[in-house]
Amino acid sequence: MNEGHFRKWGKYYLAIMSIFLMVAFAMPTINQQASGGGNAEIGRLNGKKVPANELRLAAYEVDLLRRLTMADARMKLPPDIAGYFLTNNIDEVGSAMDSPLRWQSVGFRLRVLLTMLNDREPELHFYLLQQEAIKQGMYATEQEISNFLAASPFTRDAESLHKFMEERQITEDRLRRVVGHGLSVIKLIDLANEAIQPSLPQIEHLAVESRSQVRIDYAVLDAALHYHKMPEPTDAQLKAHFDKYKSILARDARANPPVIDGRKLPFGYKWPDRVRVEYLKFNFAAIRAKLTATPDDAVNALKVYNENPARFKTETPSTMPTAGLAPASRVKTFEEVKKQLIDEQVSLRAEKILSEMIRRLQIILSEPWRAQRIDEKGFRNPLPRDQWVSYSDPVKGAAIQLQKQRDSLGYLPDVVAPAGLLAPEELAALPDIGGAVYVTQTEQAPFPALAINVRELGVEKGVLGQFLQVGMEGPVLRDRAGNAYVYRIVEASKSHEPKDVSEVADAVRVDLRKLAAFEALKADGEKLKASAVAGDFAAAARKLDTRVQETDAFARLQRDETGSPRPTKLVGLENVSQFVEESFELAEAASSSTQPGKTARPATTFANDQSLQVFVLQLKDYRPLPRDEFEKVRTAIVADATILPRMRFAPRFMEMKRVADRINFTPRNPWTTTE
Repeated sequence: MNEGHFRKWGKYYLAIMSIFLMVAFAMPTINQQASGGGNAEIGRLNGKKVPANELRLAAYEVDLLRRLTMADARMKLPPDIAGYFLTNNIDEVGSAMDSPLRWQSVGFRLRVLLTMLNDREPELHFYLLQQEAIKQGMYATEQEISNFLAASPFTRDAESLHKFMEERQITEDRLRRVVGHGLSVIKLIDLANEAIQPSLPQIEHLAVESRSQVRIDYAVLDAALHYHKMPEPTDAQLKAHFDKYKSILARDARANPPVIDGRKLPFGYKWPDRVRVEYLKFNFAAIRAKLTATPDDAVNALKVYNENPARFKTETPSTMPTAGLAPASRVKTFEEVKKQLIDEQVSLRAEKILSEMIRRLQIILSEPWRAQRIDEKGFRNPLPRDQWVSYSDPVKGAAIQLQKQRDSLGYLPDVVAPAGLLAPEELAALPDIGGAVYVTQTEQAPFPALAINVRELGVEKGVLGQFLQVGMEGPVLRDRAGNAYVYRIVEASKSHEPKDVSEVADAVRVDLRKLAAFEALKADGEKLKASAVAGDFAAAARKLDTRVQETDAFARLQRDETGSPRPTKLVGLENVSQFVEESFELAEAASSSTQPGKTARPATTFANDQSLQVFVLQLKDYRPLPRDEFEKVRTAIVADATILPRMRFAPRFMEMKRVADRINFTPRNPWTTTE
């Protein structure tokens, strides 16, 4: 990878690396899944027993490499994105053998690899990859190991290397051996990737797909805007339609509808997991408004000023700028920043008061739960609702109790109880709390995700260390304005089919009318297509309450955030998969049939079942890749043609069961993990 390549794509490496840096100090402990003594058998490799101590050694190595590369198994990339970063061959990274960039990239690739290990048995997965590397003769040299350690922030110099080894109680020889095992697996993947080379027809095809461009004028006829013109369905029609789609979740139907009667229509009436919630809102601005500045705030503000001069440095514009010289700078006087710093001190006091109020509130609310036994999974025995501490009772409610306590400033938090059972998207739409999150030092979880992860909905493990259940308060949430929320789930309803059509009759009725409108609009689409060919596209569209829009020039393939070619998705048309292909079929047909000197403006129409929309397309411009341009883009196309199959190949090549099959490993117990 040369300097220009890193300049072009480096921000993507850094963006992904930053995700892992956020979790650098939250590494999981060694997974001791192997049971029995050192001689216990975990399986057979080429017919020979593999003892359990091999698995424990692999677990140790995985843990050490994760710490060394700051990898966290919880921070998984999508397989194709992981495949992209995994397939940048180490021989292509950096301009020189000892380039720090080269070895930092190798470390990043190893980090990605570690996150791709099997969730349940990462140590077995790593052991099998090691064995395949040995089988293929893949070993890291001493120089490669030294280069890798020199690029790691934990071991880049003698002092940091000594500290890392001392903290992990490991010798340098052992550390180098573990690093060598990790690099040998990277080399194994590189060896496999080298076998993937594109053919000339593949290269030429990709050149056409990614370099030929088209522009389209189009209009959309949307059933959602016309269904009110359709007659009401009969009771028999309601029941028949409901019976057909009652087992499908609405959100699944919108995202990826199943094929029913040969069609993928966006209908679904199955209730999702839903919860009823109530919460207390602590308005930070209201608490802050109850405080005024004190002499102590001024003293503390001055202390902050004196201890942080760099924070208050500012550039002074020069009236006579001198080439090559940086602008003069000065430190603002205390008087210039005094108000700002005193305001900060008042806000800090408000935050301390808020935190103390929440601490006291949690004591009040947890009182009735303390006698409830905790089971082996971390959940407490259920408590009848009449024994919960009320949030809103005017005499004994938690809010009023808190208001009466000393140092509460007489502040009364808001008590909010939204009506009804709510699905995740409805929870996210709630004012204030809908956008709040629970934040740890390394991670955060949005309120909707936490709210539906309660034991009563089938969750059997904690979420970010929180064991959530009906009646018990969840973790404290904060929003961007600094407001805090204490909440609990009052009721949880697991996903289920409606008892009968009456539960969702209004939704079914609207959907049937939309479907009728959609079918009627297909005929209108054909008429609009004829008007487009006749040169009257815009006027005819207006009569149908729509308008003609124009796309920018686009190809069949576009580059994604990693710089890799992917099927084009147009903004606003992401879920209309046919649009791009219909556009190019229209353009290519016109190109092959147009007489020299003539300009063709043909049109076509297609119906999209998933969105209940009819599209009318008219060709505006088509620019196929000229044959003599192919050689100019050949190098870039070859790179694209290579990376695409490698991206898809690497994750599949790494799958644990595939590795086991390649090296003839048979587990003692049948495979129970899925990937």
